[in-house]
Amino acid sequence: MSITSWLSEMADRADFSFRVNGKYPCNINSYSDLLEHPKKEKSYLKDNTAGSILYPVIALWAGLLGDDNLYEKVRSIEEQHLQHCHFQYWYPDETSEAHFYRNNDSHGATLSHLYIEEPSEKFLKQLFGECGKMPAFQALSAVKAGLWPLMLVACRHYRLPVPLHLLQGFAKIRDNNESPTETTDSAAINQ
Repeated sequence: MSITSWLSEMADRADFSFRVNGKYPCNINSYSDLLEHPKKEKSYLKDNTAGSILYPVIALWAGLLGDDNLYEKVRSIEEQHLQHCHFQYWYPDETSEAHFYRNNDSHGATLSHLYIEEPSEKFLKQLFGECGKMPAFQALSAVKAGLWPLMLVACRHYRLPVPLHLLQGFAKIRDNNESPTETTDSAAINQ
């Protein structure tokens, strides 16, 4: 199974869950509340899907991998079920160095109200354009020391999105119409 088919299946299942009021992705972080998910009230859906990074991440990968059908699926989910939802992405900021590896306080900045109504190229430009406005990433000690894989470990452990700065090399490959397997230089990640 390819990554695009896996992401496509994820989008299909989310769409189906919304249509049948099944166990759709939500922003609940309490296990006891999650046991009662979903509830039938209309306000419940809006309250528990007010913001999302899941769908922007799927759209991001659809754009990076050039899968227009998957990108359209995410657009359709937003249009049919999540017009009230703020699609967003997280970026490390000046406070992240102190909290990134211990997750002892909130940190980072959010780019909210991402618009996937635009073609994937514009969506990617919006996401990666923010990287240039967030120089704090380059100041993180792990990045300075060339130990950026620690960032991935911390993101996985604390359930943070991967900083898009780490994917800029992949986006440049896409822009140059190269296959991701043609470029294996890890230095491209730090650019």
